[in-house]
Amino acid sequence: LMWRADGLKMAVIPENVTVNGKSLKATKIAANAFANQADLGYVLLSSAMKEIGEKAFYNCAALKVADLSACKLEKIGASAFEGTAVSTVTLALSELKEVGAYAFKTQTMMYFTVADWRRKQSDDRQRRSERRRILLRIRKYR
Repeated sequence: LMWRADGLKMAVIPENVTVNGKSLKATKIAANAFANQADLGYVLLSSAMKEIGEKAFYNCAALKVADLSACKLEKIGASAFEGTAVSTVTLALSELKEVGAYAFKTQTMMYFTVADWRRKQSDDRQRRSERRRILLRIRKYR
C-alpha cells in the first residue's frame, strides 16, 4: 500500500509478488483481504488477477476508484465491493464467469463500462468477414 496526496491509500497488486524469496503470480485476492480499511481509496489490479474473494473490499468507505480494466477476472465474490464509494467500474467481461450477490452494492455506483467491448466487436467483425469469404467460396464452386 502507498499513500496518495489526498491522504488515501492506494493498493497496487502487481502481477508477481515475492514471498520468502520466491516469486509467485498474484491471481487471487482472498476473502476479507482489505475489508474495513477506512483509508483505502484506490485499487489497481494486474492482468494476472483471476479472482476477487468474498467481501475483499467490503466496507472500505473511502474506496472510490477500482481499476479492473487490465484483469481477466473469472470470478468476483459476493459483496466484494459492498459498502464502498466506488462510482465507476471498468471491467473486462471476456473471461468473467461468476459475479456474487451484491458484489457492487454501493449507493454511489453511476457508471459501468465494459473494458473489452472493442475487442469483442473486432472479433465479431472478423468472424462475419470470414463467413462471407467462406460463403463466396462455396458459391463459386457450385
